[in-house]
Amino acid sequence: MSNSTILLSLVAITLTWIAYLFIKLAINYLNNIKLLSGLPGFHQFIPSLIITRRSLLSKYFYTHTEILFTKVPELVKKYGSVFKIAFGHQAIVVVTDTEFHKVISTRGGKTVLKEELRGDRISELFGGADIFSVSDETVWRRHRLLLNPAFTDDKLSSTVVDVTNKTVSELVKNINADHVRNISEDMSSLTLDVVGRAGFGYEFGCTNKTKGGDVSLSDSTASLINAFPFYILTPFKFLRRNFKVGPIKRVIENRDLFCKEISSIIEKRRNSQDEDVDESNDILSLLIRASDHQADSFSIYELIENCFIFIVAGHETTSHTLTFALYLLSKYQHVQEEAFQYIKNKIPDYNSRNLDYHDYQENLMFIHNIFDETLRLYPVAVGITRKIHSDITFKNHVIPKGCSVIYNWSHDFRSEEHFKDANEFVPSRWEKSEPPGSDLDAKRARLYTPFGVGNRSCIGRRFAKIESVLVLARLISCYKITLEDPSYDLSVDVEVTLHPVHPIRVVFTPRED
Repeated sequence: MSNSTILLSLVAITLTWIAYLFIKLAINYLNNIKLLSGLPGFHQFIPSLIITRRSLLSKYFYTHTEILFTKVPELVKKYGSVFKIAFGHQAIVVVTDTEFHKVISTRGGKTVLKEELRGDRISELFGGADIFSVSDETVWRRHRLLLNPAFTDDKLSSTVVDVTNKTVSELVKNINADHVRNISEDMSSLTLDVVGRAGFGYEFGCTNKTKGGDVSLSDSTASLINAFPFYILTPFKFLRRNFKVGPIKRVIENRDLFCKEISSIIEKRRNSQDEDVDESNDILSLLIRASDHQADSFSIYELIENCFIFIVAGHETTSHTLTFALYLLSKYQHVQEEAFQYIKNKIPDYNSRNLDYHDYQENLMFIHNIFDETLRLYPVAVGITRKIHSDITFKNHVIPKGCSVIYNWSHDFRSEEHFKDANEFVPSRWEKSEPPGSDLDAKRARLYTPFGVGNRSCIGRRFAKIESVLVLARLISCYKITLEDPSYDLSVDVEVTLHPVHPIRVVFTPRED
């Protein structure tokens, strides 16, 4: 067979495959329109995932970010708090009404709802299961039971506080050497180092580059995290498995490196007889000890997959939250000054010692408010997705079995119905003026859900808040923070999480006090 014949055959096979996908997509599209026919909303044949902000298609179709965040108020105004989006590949119902959280909280698991969130891509990649992606409630409870001991206040109060203080001190040295900083990069480095140290007793060496670290794991982890959103958003399993080029190739190659390095770390921990190592309080050591002492322990694949989940969740989400917080503090100088005076009054010796867990609990409540207000304005997770197993009636709408529901809480976070001056950065709105259990306290708990709802809410939320509050307090107490370009206009994008599109550069000016 000649080369030209082989080439023509490959072209014919490729065109046939493309035609098959198109026909399949068209059939799915018609079925999705029929499935959602009883709901208000719109149809969009082309998946929003493949429409970029600057593409020609974005003039005619909604992008992923618009559907999940920037255009949600417009869509709610047009269609109401429950509306459909019939794509070629998926039937989606978006719900922004806060009351829907009760449905998720009380009717989960096998009866109605199942966690989706494209978590199947993670298990597909690593070959195991993890607390984020597993849909079977029995398996999920097993994971949660094994993981819970690593996230108690007792463990977090020592490990996370010490590691955060150490890492932010390294960042301060970098800032003192160069006061104009790209905070997107700095927060990414800092949070990766914190999760490496607190999670695995591991030195990535991102913040303190002179100290080093394992370059192979550091590079493979960074490359895997950067390329992973593309892998998650690639719609067909056939493409993910067979077109190993570009970002997909990087994901596969760095997945292999990551698994090799994490397996080596796990093996060393298990084989070590060193008493200090055995008593280590990092999350991986606690997981290994908990797993090894139970009959239904994690497999090596499950340990590796959960390690990846904690690195992504503990690094990316906290990194973006801190970046948004520093941007807002730079923009709202009066809030930054109020925070600085608050720290001075509460902790007179703030500049001569490290902050501790008592400070976090008792002396940094205004910084807690800054953290909460940042996530209200820029929730890194804009909502959660569930797969519907049986019809649900909600607010006179029937949400049909077989579709996916996106419960989008970002809309109510910026609603004037719930928050006065909803688009403004006002941390004082979170001051606890009402006693626990009051109507207002209950309303806040129901409305403000940046870490999820129900029993599947984020297991690492306290880890993230302790780290973020301590980092912000240290930076506010050491520096006045201003935007390098006062005219900087923040734009955001949603891939896996909400994040700034462009780097944010700020100036850290040392405080004289």
